Amino acid sequence: MFTKYGYSTLAVISVIILVIIILSLFITNDYLRLAVIIIALLFFILTLNFFRDPERITPSIDNIIVSPADGKVLFVKDVIENKFIKGNGKQISVFMSPLNVHVNRIPVSGRIDYLEYFKGKYLAAFEDKASELNERVEFGITSKLGKIFFAQVAGFVARRIVYEISTGDA
Repeated sequence: MFTKYGYSTLAVISVIILVIIILSLFITNDYLRLAVIIIALLFFILTLNFFRDPERITPSIDNIIVSPADGKVLFVKDVIENKFIKGNGKQISVFMSPLNVHVNRIPVSGRIDYLEYFKGKYLAAFEDKASELNERVEFGITSKLGKIFFAQVAGFVARRIVYEISTGDA
Protein backbone atom coordinates (compact mmCIF):
# COMPACT_ATOMS: atom_id res chain seq x y z
CA MET A 1 0.00 0.00 0.00
CA PHE A 2 2.83 2.43 0.87
CA THR A 3 6.45 2.33 -0.20
CA LYS A 4 8.77 1.08 2.53
CA TYR A 5 10.96 4.14 1.98
CA GLY A 6 8.15 6.41 3.10
CA TYR A 7 7.39 4.87 6.48
CA SER A 8 9.91 7.00 8.42
CA THR A 9 8.61 10.18 6.78
CA LEU A 10 5.01 9.11 7.41
CA ALA A 11 5.85 8.46 11.09
CA VAL A 12 7.44 11.90 11.53
CA ILE A 13 4.57 13.66 9.74
CA SER A 14 2.03 11.73 11.83
CA VAL A 15 3.65 12.88 15.07
CA ILE A 16 3.84 16.49 13.85
CA ILE A 17 0.19 16.44 12.75
CA LEU A 18 -0.89 14.92 16.07
CA VAL A 19 0.99 17.64 17.99
CA ILE A 20 -0.56 20.36 15.81
CA ILE A 21 -4.06 18.97 16.38
CA ILE A 22 -3.52 18.71 20.15
CA LEU A 23 -2.14 22.26 20.29
CA SER A 24 -5.05 23.50 18.20
CA LEU A 25 -7.42 22.41 20.96
CA PHE A 26 -6.07 25.34 22.99
CA ILE A 27 -7.10 27.86 20.32
CA THR A 28 -10.16 29.71 21.56
CA ASN A 29 -11.38 30.91 18.16
CA ASP A 30 -13.50 28.03 16.79
CA TYR A 31 -12.97 29.00 13.14
CA LEU A 32 -9.20 29.25 13.50
CA ARG A 33 -9.07 25.94 15.40
CA LEU A 34 -11.11 24.22 12.70
CA ALA A 35 -8.93 25.75 9.94
CA VAL A 36 -5.72 24.54 11.63
CA ILE A 37 -7.13 21.01 12.04
CA ILE A 38 -8.36 20.87 8.44
CA ILE A 39 -5.02 22.10 7.06
CA ALA A 40 -3.11 19.59 9.22
CA LEU A 41 -5.33 16.70 8.09
CA LEU A 42 -5.09 17.81 4.46
CA PHE A 43 -1.28 17.83 4.70
CA PHE A 44 -1.38 14.33 6.24
CA ILE A 45 -3.63 13.04 3.42
CA LEU A 46 -1.32 14.54 0.78
CA THR A 47 1.66 12.87 2.46
CA LEU A 48 -0.12 9.50 2.44
CA ASN A 49 -0.99 10.04 -1.22
CA PHE A 50 2.63 10.85 -2.11
CA PHE A 51 4.05 7.63 -0.60
CA ARG A 52 1.49 5.18 -1.92
CA ASP A 53 2.73 2.15 -3.85
CA PRO A 54 -0.17 0.52 -5.69
CA GLU A 55 0.24 -2.93 -7.17
CA ARG A 56 0.87 -2.80 -10.90
CA ILE A 57 0.13 -5.61 -13.34
CA THR A 58 2.32 -5.51 -16.43
CA PRO A 59 0.52 -6.54 -19.61
CA SER A 60 1.54 -10.03 -20.71
CA ILE A 61 2.43 -8.93 -24.22
CA ASP A 62 5.78 -9.73 -25.81
CA ASN A 63 8.03 -6.91 -26.96
CA ILE A 64 6.53 -4.23 -24.73
CA ILE A 65 8.09 -1.24 -23.01
CA VAL A 66 5.98 0.21 -20.19
CA SER A 67 6.16 3.68 -18.74
CA PRO A 68 8.48 3.65 -15.72
CA ALA A 69 6.47 6.42 -14.05
CA ASP A 70 2.97 7.72 -13.55
CA GLY A 71 2.50 11.25 -14.76
CA LYS A 72 2.10 13.31 -17.88
CA VAL A 73 4.17 12.85 -21.03
CA LEU A 74 5.66 16.29 -21.69
CA PHE A 75 7.32 15.52 -25.00
CA VAL A 76 8.77 12.89 -27.30
CA LYS A 77 11.79 13.80 -29.39
CA ASP A 78 14.65 12.28 -31.32
CA VAL A 79 18.00 12.49 -29.53
CA ILE A 80 21.56 11.27 -29.82
CA GLU A 81 22.47 9.46 -26.61
CA ASN A 82 26.22 9.06 -25.99
CA LYS A 83 26.50 7.29 -22.62
CA PHE A 84 24.87 3.90 -23.18
CA ILE A 85 23.06 3.59 -26.49
CA LYS A 86 25.78 5.61 -28.24
CA GLY A 87 23.54 6.54 -31.09
CA ASN A 88 20.08 7.67 -32.10
CA GLY A 89 17.18 7.24 -29.73
CA LYS A 90 13.82 8.62 -28.64
CA GLN A 91 13.50 10.66 -25.47
CA ILE A 92 10.15 10.44 -23.71
CA SER A 93 9.92 12.83 -20.76
CA VAL A 94 7.32 12.14 -18.08
CA PHE A 95 6.52 14.79 -15.46
CA MET A 96 5.25 13.57 -12.09
CA SER A 97 3.27 16.05 -10.04
CA PRO A 98 3.21 15.68 -6.24
CA LEU A 99 -0.16 13.94 -6.69
CA ASN A 100 1.28 11.12 -8.84
CA VAL A 101 2.64 7.82 -7.50
CA HIS A 102 6.38 8.41 -7.02
CA VAL A 103 7.47 4.79 -7.19
CA ASN A 104 9.15 4.22 -10.54
CA ARG A 105 9.44 0.85 -12.20
CA ILE A 106 11.77 -0.78 -14.70
CA PRO A 107 10.28 -0.26 -18.19
CA VAL A 108 11.55 -3.46 -19.83
CA SER A 109 12.96 -6.88 -18.92
CA GLY A 110 16.70 -7.16 -19.36
CA ARG A 111 20.06 -6.72 -17.66
CA ILE A 112 21.33 -3.51 -16.03
CA ASP A 113 24.52 -2.77 -17.94
CA TYR A 114 24.85 0.92 -17.06
CA LEU A 115 24.02 2.71 -13.81
CA GLU A 116 25.30 6.07 -12.68
CA TYR A 117 24.21 8.35 -9.81
CA PHE A 118 24.66 12.13 -10.03
CA LYS A 119 24.42 14.35 -6.97
CA GLY A 120 22.76 17.63 -7.86
CA LYS A 121 20.31 20.40 -7.14
CA TYR A 122 16.56 20.22 -6.52
CA LEU A 123 15.15 22.63 -9.07
CA ALA A 124 11.47 22.36 -9.95
CA ALA A 125 11.14 19.41 -12.34
CA PHE A 126 9.61 21.55 -15.09
CA GLU A 127 12.66 23.87 -15.23
CA ASP A 128 14.59 23.55 -18.51
CA LYS A 129 17.89 22.47 -16.95
CA ALA A 130 16.45 20.30 -14.15
CA SER A 131 17.21 17.04 -15.96
CA GLU A 132 20.88 18.04 -16.20
CA LEU A 133 21.39 19.87 -12.88
CA ASN A 134 19.19 17.97 -10.42
CA GLU A 135 20.05 14.82 -8.49
CA ARG A 136 19.47 11.89 -10.82
CA VAL A 137 20.21 8.27 -11.59
CA GLU A 138 20.71 7.00 -15.12
CA PHE A 139 20.04 3.39 -16.04
CA GLY A 140 20.94 1.42 -19.15
CA ILE A 141 19.26 -1.92 -19.81
CA THR A 142 20.18 -4.43 -22.47
CA SER A 143 16.99 -6.24 -23.47
CA LYS A 144 15.77 -8.42 -26.31
CA LEU A 145 14.34 -5.19 -27.77
CA GLY A 146 17.78 -3.55 -27.76
CA LYS A 147 19.30 -0.98 -25.44
CA ILE A 148 16.99 1.12 -23.25
CA PHE A 149 18.34 4.17 -21.42
CA PHE A 150 16.30 6.06 -18.84
CA ALA A 151 16.80 8.40 -15.92
CA GLN A 152 15.06 9.30 -12.69
CA VAL A 153 15.41 12.96 -11.78
CA ALA A 154 14.67 14.34 -8.32
CA GLY A 155 12.73 17.57 -8.11
CA PHE A 156 11.80 20.28 -5.66
CA VAL A 157 9.27 18.12 -3.76
CA ALA A 158 10.65 14.59 -4.26
CA ARG A 159 14.17 15.31 -3.09
CA ARG A 160 15.63 11.83 -3.12
CA ILE A 161 16.06 8.83 -5.34
CA VAL A 162 16.24 5.36 -3.80
CA TYR A 163 17.01 2.27 -5.84
CA GLU A 164 18.03 -1.29 -5.00
CA ILE A 165 19.50 -2.43 -8.29
CA SER A 166 23.10 -2.69 -9.42
CA THR A 167 24.99 -3.16 -12.63
CA GLY A 168 24.63 -6.78 -13.75
CA ASP A 169 21.20 -7.31 -12.16
CA ALA A 170 18.47 -8.87 -14.30
